[in-house]
Amino acid sequence: MTVTVTRLDKAKCPAVTFKHGSVTFNSQAVEKLDDCQFIQLLINPEKKSMIATPCDGDDKNSLQWSKAGKRVKTAPRVLRGKLFTEKLYRDMKWDIGSTVKVFGTLFKCKDEKLFVFDLGAV
Repeated sequence: MTVTVTRLDKAKCPAVTFKHGSVTFNSQAVEKLDDCQFIQLLINPEKKSMIATPCDGDDKNSLQWSKAGKRVKTAPRVLRGKLFTEKLYRDMKWDIGSTVKVFGTLFKCKDEKLFVFDLGAV
């Protein structure tokens, strides 16, 4: 099995921004996952990492992270979740009043793609 890791310069790098009550991925992240509209987030608090992987909208754990317009290409969507972000900030020992931006690494294996975000690098 061959896994390809893609590291990009920060201007083109997929990123996620956390604020108290919201999570937003940038447009580069949406584009790199082939403009899919739904993802699943997997968080490992011990390793301080988060994985974002495409999924079907019917999956009970799916999050709609992007929206498609009739005249506009797919764009990021703000994910709301006060309880989620409060727990994440507590687990990561971040200041609840801060805005945290984390860059991701794209992994590809055959036809599957996913992002890994190192939440401990903050």
